[in-house]
Formats: sequence, structure tokens, C-alpha cells
Amino acid sequence: MVICIVTFLSLYWMEKKDESSATVQELPIHYFKEEPYIPLQSMINYLQGSFHYDKVNRQLTMRVDHNSYELTEKIPVVVKNGEYIPFQRDNILYQNHQVYVPIDFMETVLNREVTLRADHAEVVPSALATSIDSVTAKKEMITINEVKSKFSELSTPIHGAKADTYSSHLPGARRWYRNDFHEGLDWYGYSSGITISKKTPVYAMGDGKVVRVDHDYKGYTSEMQREADLAICQTIGHTPQYILDKLRGRQVWIQYENGVQARFAHLSTVSNSLQVGDEVSNKTLIGLVGNSGTSGEVKQDQSETHLHVDLLVYNHLFWKGLTQEQVKEVITTAFK
Repeated sequence: MVICIVTFLSLYWMEKKDESSATVQELPIHYFKEEPYIPLQSMINYLQGSFHYDKVNRQLTMRVDHNSYELTEKIPVVVKNGEYIPFQRDNILYQNHQVYVPIDFMETVLNREVTLRADHAEVVPSALATSIDSVTAKKEMITINEVKSKFSELSTPIHGAKADTYSSHLPGARRWYRNDFHEGLDWYGYSSGITISKKTPVYAMGDGKVVRVDHDYKGYTSEMQREADLAICQTIGHTPQYILDKLRGRQVWIQYENGVQARFAHLSTVSNSLQVGDEVSNKTLIGLVGNSGTSGEVKQDQSETHLHVDLLVYNHLFWKGLTQEQVKEVITTAFK
């Protein structure tokens, strides 16, 4: 009887030991500027996911746990299933034909339990990770009525300014200097019905959450540096996402409650008290109008001072699939 009990306990503890060893996976780590990164291929193999890295746009897309993720170099936001999650600016590293992501990506975005060791990271497998999100298919194009309904909860970002419907200021207008299209709405003083300067306050437009605020903004240091990026646009035939983000200058991004997202661009300054994660409303001051990212900034003059706002629905530009007249209708209805 004693022998049977001892044998049973021995087998039990051996099984528990095997289960324990199976609960932790070792992944290699590499240090860059003293920060730990994981080779993406190793991470994807372990998670049984898939990925694609676009070297031209410096953009990474991946699928893990039935969820989709998108990261663009130096943009401190992860797009998860069409919604925005704040993240660090050093989000992708591409060296020697290999892609790396910060170890923090597994912890804060993928919700894995990670223990950092001297030469590797120990990761808890998905069975013990936090719950997996369900994925709802998001349409790339929505109807004009759907757009108007979603935008009905927004108000103008500049108090007293009317909707700017100059054809060159509308989404979809050509931007030959960077070989692409205008993606958002503009508010200039001469076309918005009020005086707009670098002292003009910008408000959050509606109830939402701040997912990006550029307190640490560093713009182009010279005209030559900016022109070098624009030359890349001419060479490849469009504006790569990482360059487009630099051309937008100092920004604030807000995720609203109904899937709408706004990227406020060219700001001269942002509110000192505004932080990532803050809940905002149409009365929340987010910053002041400016010309950051434009030729006016590098020339250090007042030219190109205006507010630019990209409006998206689950990370898709709202105007894709709409005619110019429909775009005008949406804008004038939302921002009366």
C-alpha cells in the first residue's frame, strides 16, 4: 500500500514538473541602446501567428490570437483590430534584414507574462495569458449616412470656425509636392471665417480618450532634411507612412467611443496637462494651431499656419469611397 502511494505521488510530481516546464517558453533577446528587443520571427513562431514587414512604409502588420496588429516606425500607437492602443515610439527595429520588437510589446499589447533573464526572456504561453479579444470585421468603406451618424457626436475643433470646403483643403486633394493625396480636413484663417494664428486654441471635438500626445516632438532641423524625405516620395511614387507622420508635425490622436478616430496635426504646442489615457470632451483644450511639419516650420516663419485633422473610422479614412460632393456634405453637416 505504501509503495503504491509513493509511486502515485512520484508520478504526480513528475507530471506537475513536466507541466511547469511546459508553461514557460524561452525566447532570445537582443539589446539595442540598452533596451531589450525580441526577434519578431522567434516571437511569431512561438505564438503561431503571421506577419508582414513593409520596408518601404516601415510598417509592420501581424496576426496573433485571431487579432490583427499594425505598427509604423516611430509612431507611438498600435492599431489593434482597427482601434488605437498607446505604445512607445521606438516600436520597430529593422537591422540586418531582421525585424525586432520591444519586449514590452508582448507584455502590454499581447498581454503575455514575461520574465527578463540575462540572455533570454521567459514567456507564459497563450493558455495562461489574459483573455483573447474577439474580432469584429471592420468595413474599409462605409456609407455616407453611416459617416454622418458617427460624426454627429463631434463639434468643430476651433470654436467659431466654419467648415472649410476649399477644394484644395478637402480630403483626396492632390499633394504633388509629396506625390500623394491630402488625407484630412484643413482650417485656414482665410477660409474658415475667423482669424487663425498660433494662439488659436484647438479642442478635442467629443468624448474620447487620448492615445497619443507629442510632448516629445522633434521636427525637421533644416529645409534640406525635409526635402530629402520629399525626394523619397517622388522616387517611390507615394508618401511612405513614416514620412507622412513626420510631415504632420506635432500631433494629438484621440480614439472616440464609436470607432471614430482623429489625428490633430501641425500643432504649435500641446496642452501641458494633456496625457495619454486622459478622457476628453469637446470642451477639452488639446493644444494650439501651428505649422509644425510644414515648410513654414523649417523656414521659421508663420506660413502654412493651419489646423489639419484626419478623421478615420476603425483606422480607415472616412472619405474613401465617397464623392467630393459627399465629402463636402459630411463636413458641412458635422462642422456647422
